Amino acid sequence: MKQQVLELVSFKLAPGSSEAEMLAASGICQSEFLQKQEGFLLRLTARRDDGSYVDVVLWESQAHADAALEHSQSSSAAGQFLAHILMDTENAEPKIEHCAVLRRAGHEA
Repeated sequence: MKQQVLELVSFKLAPGSSEAEMLAASGICQSEFLQKQEGFLLRLTARRDDGSYVDVVLWESQAHADAALEHSQSSSAAGQFLAHILMDTENAEPKIEHCAVLRRAGHEA
């Protein structure tokens, strides 16, 4: 069995972008890009108390997560979403990390 991977993308909105605009672009990215990626299982977007955001994506494996990240470079739908994210290379925004899923429980597990 493959090791499922949780991808956590921490980010802030780019100057001039609103939460509503980011969520609309996120929906386009979801339907036109993510759902077409092999190994995609689940995605959640959440706002933290400090006003920053986290995008959580569950993948079947690290290889699937890596392939999707590579494919996102040429996706206009992913690019529309990324246009609303603060790109600050000095402070590593957005921050992407991957975590191996050790246990999964719930209605869909």
